[in-house]
Amino acid sequence: MIHLTLYKFSKYTNSTKQPPATAQKLELTGVFKENISVLNPVIEISMEYPDGYNYAYIAELKRYYFIRNVVCVTDTIYEFSLAVDVLATYKTAIGELTEYITRSSYDAEGNLLYNSGIMDSLYPIAAGAPTFISSSDVNPFSQFDVYGSFIVGVVSANGDMGVTYYCMDSNGLRDFNNYLFSNVNWLNVTESDLTEGLQKALINPYNYVVSVQWCPIPSGSISGYSKPLKFGYWDTGRTGKAISVNASYSFSGSLAIPKHPAAATRGNYLNLAPYSQYNLRFYPFGFFAIDSEIVGNYNTLDWYVDLDIVSGDAALTLAVSGKSNPIRYAQAHVNVNLPTVGISTDFKSLSTGTITGALALAGVQGEFFKSLSDVSGLKDIPGALSALGNDLTNPKTYSNIISGATAMLSSAEYSGSQGCFSLFDSQSITLSGRFAPIAAENFAHSGRPLCEPRQIKNCKGFLKCADSDVSIPGATLTETQGIGALLVSGIFYE
Repeated sequence: MIHLTLYKFSKYTNSTKQPPATAQKLELTGVFKENISVLNPVIEISMEYPDGYNYAYIAELKRYYFIRNVVCVTDTIYEFSLAVDVLATYKTAIGELTEYITRSSYDAEGNLLYNSGIMDSLYPIAAGAPTFISSSDVNPFSQFDVYGSFIVGVVSANGDMGVTYYCMDSNGLRDFNNYLFSNVNWLNVTESDLTEGLQKALINPYNYVVSVQWCPIPSGSISGYSKPLKFGYWDTGRTGKAISVNASYSFSGSLAIPKHPAAATRGNYLNLAPYSQYNLRFYPFGFFAIDSEIVGNYNTLDWYVDLDIVSGDAALTLAVSGKSNPIRYAQAHVNVNLPTVGISTDFKSLSTGTITGALALAGVQGEFFKSLSDVSGLKDIPGALSALGNDLTNPKTYSNIISGATAMLSSAEYSGSQGCFSLFDSQSITLSGRFAPIAAENFAHSGRPLCEPRQIKNCKGFLKCADSDVSIPGATLTETQGIGALLVSGIFYE
């Protein structure tokens, strides 16, 4: 005779759950039918129809069983086919195992137990529109561009390597231009030597200005020192703010890194590719991708700008947790190049017609016009001039003639190119995140990634192990192999 306990009890087939004391049960005795298998016994019992009983325990075999089938032999005799429940039978021994758990649900206290930084490849990206979230800040250059400054490189004897760089505000540059172009008194040449018109035609003051750049940094924020403002061979009598050739200006800031909408509840791995993509727009450095694998686990993206004042070149450093942890570099020309204008004269183009017009401008009369009919080219002009006779008794006449000729051939020239100011205002710094939707999860039945060695009894709910080599005291080989297979495919430790 054997003692059989039948239960009305529900559980997952891959669960360690055992019938509670409150479970409805029926204590019976019966006999094994012929030779039995401990794992799959068949028992005959005399009883009324066992309606609703689906689970069993045999005290003599110390094992729990699922009832696979019930065969009615007679009206009062029933044959029960059983299958061992290895997880419930060896629950205590299984709980003592320490295994590498790949997926889990809760710890023994019922707290969520998973590693949010490990990608859960069980759930694919779902169809649907992505979510866009941006983090923006004012472009640092636009904070200054209302003021800005002008960096002017001037050739002079007192300059480093022949060039001195001055930092001027708009009023300072206007005063400098007015001084150069309002008159030519700075030449210290009298009109008895050369007329003012000829002086202006021959001398281009901006030939001594090698560069003019607008810098978005106000002059008051740029370090410098007082130095006489000279150009070429001349002294303006003014003092300018000279700057070192390696003058620089640095500033920094940070942007909040947008997060995947589901990351807070599903795991931080959603802030990584392919679920999240990031792009940064930072004028004038450009528009470029930011590797989500690097920034996904951080809350802020730090930026550092180092501007070389003289060249106008700037270096951008993007970093996380300080400049010592850079993730990307970029370079750009920040200063706006401004064209410089001057006057040039093409003396090779002096010709008979030119001199004729010049004489008319000079008011010279006489036989010169008749003599020009035999003149071709500049090389015969002295002979033509000798025909002027008494009209040239005044030396100033020569100057008037040449001044008129050069004025007719002089033209304005410029160097450099006009830069763009507007984008400093219109382009903010923007870090944009593009987040893909993800399929819904079944946490209760599938858990989440853990990937840690744990003692199984310290877990609760669904768990899954890597390849397990288990050793269970008292279990047969078939039972041990069955437990190992179930741990790999996933069990509920209850």
